[in-house]
Amino acid sequence: MGLYDSVKRCIGIHRTNNEPIHALQIGEASPMSALIAYSSNTGVTAEIADRISTVLESEGINVTLVDLKKNQPNPEGYNLVLVGSGIKMGQWIKESKQFLKANHQRLHGKTALFVSCADASVSKKKADAQTKYLDAVAEMYGIEPVSTGLFAGCFKWNKYNFFVKQLVKGILKEDGVIGVNTSEPLDYRDWTQIESWAMELAEKVS
Repeated sequence: MGLYDSVKRCIGIHRTNNEPIHALQIGEASPMSALIAYSSNTGVTAEIADRISTVLESEGINVTLVDLKKNQPNPEGYNLVLVGSGIKMGQWIKESKQFLKANHQRLHGKTALFVSCADASVSKKKADAQTKYLDAVAEMYGIEPVSTGLFAGCFKWNKYNFFVKQLVKGILKEDGVIGVNTSEPLDYRDWTQIESWAMELAEKVS
């Protein structure tokens, strides 16, 4: 019995056609994995999470995409955890906050935070939005994120009742947006920015 056959018997490798043994036959490295956990009010943040997932998967990362309103997953075992939220009445959606509160000790060193909000589309409001919706939230839950993403949102008028429509119109008017067509969504999302951010995250874990 030759050396190869002895190794084969010990580790259970099957060789055909007398092909040489390769290191990958003994044990391939596990692919990188990412959890994207998010909460969304009108589907805007869900669409952002889905686009981020597509980018990460294109880079060979296995992605688990979870709507936190439906499930609260265990973040252990992932190389990267992205936690996202829409903004409702100036706050993260409660399910995303619940996830951070329950898992903050398991998120150290591998977590990125992202939000979609109207203020991200207004230059003079971006800095305050970064502080309020990302930096302060990270500090509140004792998380040191590897990255944060502040993304503009999209106004889906068909998702709003009359009161909310008037409120949003008032906010837009203060920002200099007048004569809004409410028959179609008003989308401020910068998909190039979102995809670039996701690509940078992929590079961090590759």
